[in-house]
Amino acid sequence: MSGKLELSLDESSSVSLYEQLSSELRRLIVSGRLTPGEQLPSVRELSKQLNVSVATVRRAINELVEEGLLELKRGSGTYVSQTADLRASWLGGAAVGSRKKSPVSIGLKILEYDVDDSSTSGQATAMWACRMDRCFDQTKFYARYDEPVDIDFRVGTPPFDLFLGHKWEEILLRWARESLRYSPGQRNSTGILELREKIASWLKLSRGIECSADDVFVVSGAQQARNLVSRLLIDPGTRVGFEEPGSIFARLMFESYGAELVPVSVDESGLVVDELEKMAKLQLLYVTPSAQFPTGAVMSSTRRRRLVQWAKEHDAIIIEDDNNSEFVYESRVVPAIQSFSGADQTIYLGTFSQTIMPSWRVGYMVVPRRMREATFRLKWLSDRYTSPIVQQLVLRLFVDDFFEQHLQKAHDVCQQRRNLLLQELETWPQSLICFTPVKGGLHQTVWLPAQISDIEVFDRCFEQRLGVLPVSPCYLTKPARPGLMLNFSALPIDKIREGVSQLKEVLNKLYGA
Repeated sequence: MSGKLELSLDESSSVSLYEQLSSELRRLIVSGRLTPGEQLPSVRELSKQLNVSVATVRRAINELVEEGLLELKRGSGTYVSQTADLRASWLGGAAVGSRKKSPVSIGLKILEYDVDDSSTSGQATAMWACRMDRCFDQTKFYARYDEPVDIDFRVGTPPFDLFLGHKWEEILLRWARESLRYSPGQRNSTGILELREKIASWLKLSRGIECSADDVFVVSGAQQARNLVSRLLIDPGTRVGFEEPGSIFARLMFESYGAELVPVSVDESGLVVDELEKMAKLQLLYVTPSAQFPTGAVMSSTRRRRLVQWAKEHDAIIIEDDNNSEFVYESRVVPAIQSFSGADQTIYLGTFSQTIMPSWRVGYMVVPRRMREATFRLKWLSDRYTSPIVQQLVLRLFVDDFFEQHLQKAHDVCQQRRNLLLQELETWPQSLICFTPVKGGLHQTVWLPAQISDIEVFDRCFEQRLGVLPVSPCYLTKPARPGLMLNFSALPIDKIREGVSQLKEVLNKLYGA
């Protein structure tokens, strides 16, 4: 940017110079005088223009970076954020100069929020909310995630038709009779002891994890587990290694707490561990080894061992999100990373949402012993405890030996539906899609030609009441290629065929394929 900014500071004011400068810059952005993508003069140029210290200018700029109005580009300078217009419209162009800072305690962190004195309601927005603006602006399409459709390939849905048998009715009716008789002692932030014991035994049998009930925390779904981990370990600026592409839900959670996500490549065997050795210090690493999201790759046991060794050598914590580990195809199930002598370096996350019912909102965490007390406090602060009624229902599935039977049946059904979907996709020309048969999880990712917009395909599919999800928003950097995620687990065979045919029609109309 050439020329000087119209900025005015008053050295005689009781308001500090950095607060005045941040207010002046904020005013220019909110009023539209500074537009998204526009570059600001350098820190030294502003310091010289205003006759203030470099530290004062940097402090003001950093404040607006936290608010999402400015962004720093290494080696290039300071720019108005691409989402600044969204943020500015939220601020509403009020009397920006009258804003002041007030402290607020959120969980275990002390943040500051803005109070607009010109607002009759005293509008307040935490830095957390500012970061959420930036996060969700990048994934606006997810606002349509819950829209009703006729054929639903969207991820996150297990085979509902398996829950409609007499055994399920019997268990649910028994639960209804017993639900009012649970004792106050079951309202424990860690979860009902008997259920935690069953989960610990199940993890030892199925995932090779040596843990006790004391290491297990029952949580209200996988996203709450990610939230607890974020509050426990992430401060603004914490460097977190993150799969590229990776889970949009985990990404939004970590970014909302100010994490600096560092992309780590993924190939047909999952996260590329060799890249970690070339990176600057990482405090955390998030990985989905059993069913990489969104590619469905399964990490080999060799890579898992190397990953544990890397974590030990660099004193890093691995967040192992083992979602869909029950659904592995064409290969043997590989033990969890946590089982490879990684108990002290790994937080293990699991959920029943993909094996039982997403609406029950129940999952679990296995945490290192040194983190037990802090995790207990955070869970207590978050929601006191996960519903004891739902916990009792899950416990009943284990006690009746029904969970393992149901899981085997679900795996067989999902593998059958996966194979059918692959057969249907194999009839498509390679010029239109390419794919590698998914090895783990409940959806198949298909890749599209570079000139195709998966967001546009997503929109057109929804117009036809066909639910799919695009892959490109799962990338932190420029997407390597566009693609679509197709969940096969929840659809009967006739609907899979119909949905694939309908998707092909959408692509033909859009691109004349």
